[in-house]
Amino acid sequence: STQEPLPPLPGEIVGGRLHVAVHDFPLSFDAGGVTVTMTVRDSILEGDVSAFGLENGVLGGGILVEDLVLLAEMIMPGIGETARGILVDLADLSPSAADPLACREVSAGMGLTAVPGTLE
Repeated sequence: STQEPLPPLPGEIVGGRLHVAVHDFPLSFDAGGVTVTMTVRDSILEGDVSAFGLENGVLGGGILVEDLVLLAEMIMPGIGETARGILVDLADLSPSAADPLACREVSAGMGLTAVPGTLE
């Protein structure tokens, strides 16, 4: 699927490397025959800027455990609680106020490239 363009965001290019705090990055993909949009929260986007576009790009942030549970349930109905049991052990971001050892998000990252764009 095609990704919708992000709105203009403040960032900086230092030494040819782009750094942007994206905050909530909507990521759409096909899962089990259905197009799903997950939100990578508190995201940072970085990459090398050249005439060819963005290379060696990375996006890092977190995905809510509950969003991942819903995705698992959508792909395979009935597996949501099993997925929750696994994901709460993997969650490593956004500690809960009631229990600082229980986190609400799983860290997520991906590599990316992008085509050249124009500044307006």
